[in-house]
Amino acid sequence: MLDGLAGPDAGDGRKRSVSDLRLAEGFAPADEERWRALAEAALKGQPFERLRTRTHNGFGIEPLYGQTAHGPSIGVDGGWWPLGRVDHPDPEAAREIARAEMDGGAGGLVLVFADAGGGPCLPADLSTSFLARELDLSASALHAEVGPRADALLISLLASAGTGGAAEIVLRSSLGAGILAFGMDAAAWREGAGHLLSGASSDLKVRLFCADGRVAHNAGASEAQELAVMLADLVAQLRLLEEDGTAPGEAAHRLSLALAADTDEFMTIAKLRAARLLARRVMEACGVAEARLPLHVETSRRMLSRRDPWTNMLRTTAAVAAAGLGGADSVCALPHTTMLGVPPLTARRLARNTQLILLEESGLGRVGDPAAGSGYVEGLTARLCEAAWALFREIEARGGLVESLRDGWLQRAVSEVREARLADIRTRRQPLTGTSEYPWLDEPQARLHPKGDVAPPATGPFPGVAPLPPMSLGAEFERLRDLSDEMRARTGERPAVFLAPLGRLAEHSARTEWTRAAFASGGFGSVAGPDEAEPEALADAFGEAKCRIACLCGTDEAYAERGSAVAWALKAQGCERLYLAGRPHGAMDGLRAAGVDAFLHAGCDMIEALEDAYRTLGEEPGRKGAPA
Repeated sequence: MLDGLAGPDAGDGRKRSVSDLRLAEGFAPADEERWRALAEAALKGQPFERLRTRTHNGFGIEPLYGQTAHGPSIGVDGGWWPLGRVDHPDPEAAREIARAEMDGGAGGLVLVFADAGGGPCLPADLSTSFLARELDLSASALHAEVGPRADALLISLLASAGTGGAAEIVLRSSLGAGILAFGMDAAAWREGAGHLLSGASSDLKVRLFCADGRVAHNAGASEAQELAVMLADLVAQLRLLEEDGTAPGEAAHRLSLALAADTDEFMTIAKLRAARLLARRVMEACGVAEARLPLHVETSRRMLSRRDPWTNMLRTTAAVAAAGLGGADSVCALPHTTMLGVPPLTARRLARNTQLILLEESGLGRVGDPAAGSGYVEGLTARLCEAAWALFREIEARGGLVESLRDGWLQRAVSEVREARLADIRTRRQPLTGTSEYPWLDEPQARLHPKGDVAPPATGPFPGVAPLPPMSLGAEFERLRDLSDEMRARTGERPAVFLAPLGRLAEHSARTEWTRAAFASGGFGSVAGPDEAEPEALADAFGEAKCRIACLCGTDEAYAERGSAVAWALKAQGCERLYLAGRPHGAMDGLRAAGVDAFLHAGCDMIEALEDAYRTLGEEPGRKGAPA
């Protein structure tokens, strides 16, 4: 079959086979100096540093990473437990979801009980006997997340899971969910830990305590901050257990780790690899060098959108792939309608099948640590380890995780990164598909599961201590979209902007379409004026459209030639607020004098511009911020 691909004669009368070919033959070896010279020539005088991208971790990403030797082994095999989330507040519906997950191929369950976090959850008093009676957990994983002071529930779970013979059990209580998430005072923590340890049979493979970075992640933390919080949580629990008589060697068999995965695939892979190395270093410092703590990963809640929730399926796929490639032991994929209410069985099936397809059909679980040896990933892993370790040491220098929370230092540090993230989103430097980019104004309503309301997210951790509130990346745009829906319900129409094109379609189309999408991200429809029209004709079209705001769209040359005339005409026709798409340097003062109120361009604060547009219409867009 390969005869047609044979290469030239080898010189001894036989043809060279495909395996003899060396594609790099004849090319000089590449080196960084030559690559940089070519890049600088292509930049045409702009600084080479422009190719570096910044991160929220205190270091940037280089444009080129060379070959590198394998970094330290993270010690993981391929594959992971694909877990289904059971969180319906109605007990019978919860049983239905659990059965559907297991029958549909999930490798286990995550039971989310009341007070264990935001979103839907099981009632705290739910009988757990159905686990043993109705579900075969003999070759499955069981994870449970419960709220504060739920020792009795956990012991009941232990008994049920023990009867079912679950292959792996991770029970996260107020202790297990991590001190950061639902911490109590030290005395209560030790008392609860003692109850759980005494209730766990020695022959059960049970992880009762978890160092959890997800609360920090969903509050907007950087990857380095999330890792540092996880480490500080781990050390705090090790100390408390040791004070209660549980040595680190024994505690290592009861501890696990939890992190979040999002759409930044390479950064997520590097973060999970770094978590392994950092946790190993902590355990080595405790004299337990051989300890390997299982790592559970949940897809990011902060990345999910309420608007156009079907785009969440793309986000979840990228996050699950990154979690698997990064070495997660178990993964829970949040359904795409999570931010709207209790997900229906169809959304849960899609989340579950996303994992199964990546595992079984794409084969992502067939290689352990596939990113090892990549100069880019190894470089990110090393930098994250350095940044996270430095932050962890600062937390420890301040007295540990609890004291860092009590004095507000940790909240302030996370808030700074959170605000930087929101600034990137407001300026659309970080695009959100379906929210700030390619918005779908008339999207249909997504289906939800009957009989279930979303509980308000828990923001702990301690009474009297400022919380780490969860965030949603797209919340500010979604707030404005909600206002647009309210206006349509009240008046029968959405707010609209008149797009005044200057010149031919080929000249103005790029800025016209950019402006249309930018306004649509805040719930504005648009009406386009005629091409190549005179100022008076555009003003007449504006009057016929019955809009109150408008935006000029054209080239910088067109703005300089006739932008002022069009602006005067639109203002004379009653335009209450006039925008211009772009920043025509040299003509801006004259355009302002002609009536242009604001300039829209890449990097401008689009939320601020949209809020001003709503205020022009007599609507109050509400407070700023991005709550979950």
